[in-house]
Amino acid sequence: MPKAYETIDKECHDCGQYGSQWCSINHGVLLCDECCSVHLSLGRHVSQIKSFKRNYWPPSQLNLINELRSNGANFIWEYSLRDPQNKFPRKKPSAKDPLP
Repeated sequence: MPKAYETIDKECHDCGQYGSQWCSINHGVLLCDECCSVHLSLGRHVSQIKSFKRNYWPPSQLNLINELRSNGANFIWEYSLRDPQNKFPRKKPSAKDPLP
């Protein structure tokens, strides 16, 4: 596992579960095992998944993911959930919610 990975907060950006071992590199978010399987089912054209344990991470890519995470990349993807003018509000899933 890359040494720089140790400095990254490992909370899943989709459900909040701690211990994320995956990353959607085109979205810049960390994912747990369950949310990773959902992203994989979306297809590579939607979410490109990379493992922190199984894949090589150049330091520049780890730094980019860390910067995106620390600067609120997930708020961009969840904007429609948080938008008060949204006519059909949706609830963000939590780690305790069952998978659909």
